[in-house]
Amino acid sequence: MSNSPIPLGNYFNKHTTRNPLLKFFSDRYRHNLQSMLKKIDPRNALEIGSGEGYIVSYARTVHPSLQLFASDIDWRLVKTSSQEFDQASWAVCFGESLPYPSRQFDLVFACEVLEHVPQPDQVMQEIHRVGRKWLIATVPNEPWWRLMNMARLRYLHDFGNTPGHIQHWGMGQFSQFLSSYIEVKSIQSVFPWTFVLGTFK
Repeated sequence: MSNSPIPLGNYFNKHTTRNPLLKFFSDRYRHNLQSMLKKIDPRNALEIGSGEGYIVSYARTVHPSLQLFASDIDWRLVKTSSQEFDQASWAVCFGESLPYPSRQFDLVFACEVLEHVPQPDQVMQEIHRVGRKWLIATVPNEPWWRLMNMARLRYLHDFGNTPGHIQHWGMGQFSQFLSSYIEVKSIQSVFPWTFVLGTFK
């Protein structure tokens, strides 16, 4: 398995933005994620590409007793995030090689990660290996994501593609990609993202 770095591209923290329009989208993202979490009852959860830990923090709000594990490829970010959100056990690792036993986690999050990965099948194989019950995954919904960027006059030289996004899925394409690993229980367009809740096969 390759341990080549994920192309991170630019960085924008949608969870803390003060822009009213972007905050509206961010709030819808959080609300929909927590709505999905209310449909399931995991005992533990792992997030791939946790960043500052907002996703696991949202999960803890819905399930206060949830045992949380968080991971990212950037050790500096993990060091900072593990201090600010110490309710999770943090690890530095690549999605292609997760340092966890097989079938350990009731729930695995892959939120805003797979679009950055050169070989998403390798990451999904590892997620499938460590996952036991549920997957929650989100990606930009294309082509709407790029069209929204172009409407904001961003990244026009690359037809609105956000730097670091090397995979591009519409809702149907993303569902088809995941179908090798999960049974899709719910797929939703929460503009400009696609949300999927599924059970591991």
